[in-house]
Amino acid sequence: IKGLMIRPTYGMLAGAEKSLKSYIAQIFAVGAAAGVPVFGQFNVPTAMPVLMFVGEGGRSPYTRRLGRGAPAYDVRLAELPLVSFFDVAPVSSDTFKSSFERHLHDYRPGITVIEPWYVFHGTGSGGRQLHMEADPLSYLSHTAENFGSSLIIGNHYNQTGSGHGLRRITGAGPAEGSDSWWMVEKVEKNCDVDAGHFELS
Repeated sequence: IKGLMIRPTYGMLAGAEKSLKSYIAQIFAVGAAAGVPVFGQFNVPTAMPVLMFVGEGGRSPYTRRLGRGAPAYDVRLAELPLVSFFDVAPVSSDTFKSSFERHLHDYRPGITVIEPWYVFHGTGSGGRQLHMEADPLSYLSHTAENFGSSLIIGNHYNQTGSGHGLRRITGAGPAEGSDSWWMVEKVEKNCDVDAGHFELS
């Protein structure tokens, strides 16, 4: 996605609570799958399959959002090479690894999205020890790269940090383990929820 995402790459799409991260991940996905400019601004030279592992909200809300987003691109959702899965398991589990590798093999996606990270993280570690967090993050990035897919992981801001850099992302590992990153914040004074108008930085 010219000016927005290189290939191959891996990293975090992160922001504060309710900063529309899930919507933005879908906007990336639909634009890439359709081969149309993302946000009407960032060109996609070649349409590509996109694979999404969805862990939050369930199938109905996710599909409803996609159903609103695709017409905004003037594309038909049913015709896109966009495949979504809703089975949640910890990244370290055999269940997830088998599913992840099988779907990468079968669909050969140009982009893979895992969203949000906390749902797939599991309880094997508390998220604060870099050496423990490196294992699942490295597995994801290396496996996706082996199949030629760029990886986006949705994550949240931490509660105690400040600024807009990588250290705002929750948990150990994202700062060290991201090749690319996208930090999202709402411009609250310019947002009108009732009108469905949002401005982001």
